Amino acid sequence: MNRSVFLYANCLALATQAHAQSQATMTKQDALAKAGKFYTAYRAKTTPSSLAKKPAPRAVADAAFEAPAYLASEPYWKVLQPDQTEIHLQDRTGAPIRLIDNANESEVIQRVIDTQRRGFAAGKDTDLVPLPAKTLLRNAQAIKAIFPGADEFSGEPQIVSSFEKRPEAQSMFIWPRTAHGIPYQDQALSVTIDAYSGRLKMAGIRNWTPAPRNGTERVSQAEARRIAQEKTREKFGAAAPILAVAKRVIEKNGFWSQGGEARDLSGSYIAWVVTLGLSDTPMRRLIVGVDSQTGEVLSGALEGTRGPGRMRGRGSVGAAPARNMGS
Repeated sequence: MNRSVFLYANCLALATQAHAQSQATMTKQDALAKAGKFYTAYRAKTTPSSLAKKPAPRAVADAAFEAPAYLASEPYWKVLQPDQTEIHLQDRTGAPIRLIDNANESEVIQRVIDTQRRGFAAGKDTDLVPLPAKTLLRNAQAIKAIFPGADEFSGEPQIVSSFEKRPEAQSMFIWPRTAHGIPYQDQALSVTIDAYSGRLKMAGIRNWTPAPRNGTERVSQAEARRIAQEKTREKFGAAAPILAVAKRVIEKNGFWSQGGEARDLSGSYIAWVVTLGLSDTPMRRLIVGVDSQTGEVLSGALEGTRGPGRMRGRGSVGAAPARNMGS
């Protein structure tokens, strides 16, 4: 590359980064300090053996501001610790939303290589014996506990195990979030643990928002049904049968005002989630979120359809398909 072009590209990259950071709520110093505190709590939960086989450390921690463009996300700081542990902080609140131990992932890669050297088919089998399920759960619970507000993610976790007979075997433990005893529509904390070492691979909170202020109900289910049907008639020109109603904690989105489903993660609300059947296409449903305190229509989504601005998965009121937790 021509030297002048190279220098111009570097200057442009630095200017772009500076502009992005000027849009951030937190400063880089704030991000490093908050991530450092969270990192200390994480290391306090790990055993000395988990520090083995670490790649060469960086000299210092570093932080970069990220502003993803996809739906159901918002700007965050990515902080890389000297031992390559990666921590993501929500820019608006400073809350840790993702924890990735990249060094342990390097150990998994080495395990795959070693397994192949012993004659097993690449990525298909292994003679390794995974740790007991209780041990993996206990380790996941220890990691879960370091996230602020971890007590909101309670109950028995959903357990998703993958690659059971392969050297990459892992278990993901998913705890749904609740407020005032009411489940969130699409928020959970997940922890993925390596099945052989018992160490963390990744943990994170999906779509984190501040909790609703109170759970007082002022709008009945019957009133919410009426409001949802009226809103449906306004948008589609006809009433629609109600298929289901449930109380959930949700976020606002732009379905009714902007025609899209970009989610507002600045707050959450206890709402009646009303599912209505639309007759123009089989299996097409409209999901309407009605505030249980004010009766305001907070969100909407189309389910069972494809295309821009339409919901493609089940259960997310007004959201694009959620990424895997912790990703």
